[in-house]
Amino acid sequence: MANGDPLKAGMGVTATDVTSVDAALHPLKGPSFLVRSFVYRTGAPVTPTPWSTEHIAVQAEGPTGVLASTFNSNGAAVAGIGRSPFATGLFGSGGQRAVWGNGIPSVQAGTTAFSPGAEIGVTGDSVGTAGVFGYSLFGIGVLGRNDSGGQPGVRGEATTSGGVEGVSVDAPGVFGESVNSLGVVGRSNADAGVSGQSQPGPGVRGYSGDGTGVLGLSERENGVVGFGSKNGVAGASRQGSGVVGSTRRGPAGVLAIGDSIALRAVSARTAGYFEGDVIVDRDLLVLGAKSAVVRSPEGSLRQLYCVEAPEPWFEDQGEGKLVEGVGEIALDPQFAAAVKGAYQVQLTPYAPVLLWVAARGKARFTVRAQALPGGKLPRGPVAFSWRVIARRGDLARAKRFADVTLPALAELPAPPAWPKTPKTPSASPALKIDAAKTNPFGERLASAKDLATRRRG
Repeated sequence: MANGDPLKAGMGVTATDVTSVDAALHPLKGPSFLVRSFVYRTGAPVTPTPWSTEHIAVQAEGPTGVLASTFNSNGAAVAGIGRSPFATGLFGSGGQRAVWGNGIPSVQAGTTAFSPGAEIGVTGDSVGTAGVFGYSLFGIGVLGRNDSGGQPGVRGEATTSGGVEGVSVDAPGVFGESVNSLGVVGRSNADAGVSGQSQPGPGVRGYSGDGTGVLGLSERENGVVGFGSKNGVAGASRQGSGVVGSTRRGPAGVLAIGDSIALRAVSARTAGYFEGDVIVDRDLLVLGAKSAVVRSPEGSLRQLYCVEAPEPWFEDQGEGKLVEGVGEIALDPQFAAAVKGAYQVQLTPYAPVLLWVAARGKARFTVRAQALPGGKLPRGPVAFSWRVIARRGDLARAKRFADVTLPALAELPAPPAWPKTPKTPSASPALKIDAAKTNPFGERLASAKDLATRRRG
C-alpha cells in the first residue's frame, strides 16, 4: 500500500513492519487521515467546519470520530505522540466530552467472552509537566465522579510532592463540600493531617453558622495547640467565654505555664471568678483588701475584712475556769506543732478579779487570779477567755514590713479583632452527564454479553 492509495472498509493489511500514511509537512497540507461522519438534522450545518490546515496525523469528525480497540495485545488502542516541545499528542474537541476513556469490559475478538474491565479509564503520563490537563472557560477543567463504587471521585498520588494541589487567584485553592459528611479530610501517618499556611492572614480558618468554628480532637495528645510570638492561643467571644477549658480526669481544665506570669487576667470589673476550692502553693500577694463575704439574715451579702499583721501569725482561742484562783490550759497539739518560738497569751476574766499567766510551757500554760484591791476572790469557779498567737512554724522568720517588688508586666496585647464573616464559597454545579450511564457503546457491549449468556444457557 503506497501513500495516498485509497483505503477501503474491511481492507486487511498484512505487513512485517509498521504501515504508515505520511503527509508532507507543508502549511497547505491537511491531515494524513480525514474521517468524517455527516449527520444531517434540522438546523445542522450542511458541511461541518473543517479544521485548520496545520498538519494532523488523524482527524475524525462525527458522533464517534475514532473508535479503536485492541485485542490480545498489551498495546494501546489509540496512541498520540507529539514530538516537538509544543505539539499535542492527542487532542479532542467538541461534544459533551472531548476525550472519552471507558474502563468497561469488552468482547474479545472471535469469541463471545468478555475481557476484564480496565483499571483506569484514562491515563496521562508526563515527565516534566502535567500528566492530565483539563481546561475550560466556563465549566470545570477536570471532573472526577464516582457514584457508588466506594472510591474517591478524584485521587492524586505522589511520592515527594502533594498528592492533590489546588491553586486559585481569587477563589479557594481547594474546595470540598459534602451533604452528610465532612467537607475536607486530611490524613497523615507521620505529620499533620491538615496544614494551612498564610503570610498576611490566618494559617487555618474555621467558620460555622451554628456549630463550632474549629474543633480539635485527639485520643492521646492535645486537642488544640497554639504557638505564637505574641499569643499562643487568642480567644474572643461576643456573648460567651473567650476561652473555655474542660477536663474529666485530668489535673486541670486550663493549665498556664510561664517564666514570669503564668496566668494574667485583666478586667474593668471582675478579673477572676472561682466556683470551688482555690489552692495557692506559695505566697499570695494582694494589693487590695482581703475579705470574706457572708450572707446576712435578710439574705444580702456582707463583706468582712481580714486582720493583717507585719509578720505571719497563727492564733487559737478558747475559755477556761479558775478553781481556787488557779487554772491550766492545754494547747491543742495540732496548733503547737504548727507554730514555733514563744507564744503570746491574752486573758479576759468574767468576774471582778485580776488574771496573769503564771507559767508558759511548750504544751500548756497556767493562769492565776487575785482579788481586786478591797475585794475578795469568788468562792466558786471563775470563767475566763484566752487567746494565743504564735509565729507560723513552716516559714522562715519573715522580715517586718518587707519591701515588695512586683514582676514586670508586659504591655497588654490588643484583643483579637472579630473577623469578618467569610463569604460562603459555593461548589460548582454538578454536571449532568447522562450519557455516562447510557453510552451506546456500553449498551451494545451489555447487549452482546446478555446475548452470549442466553446462548450458553
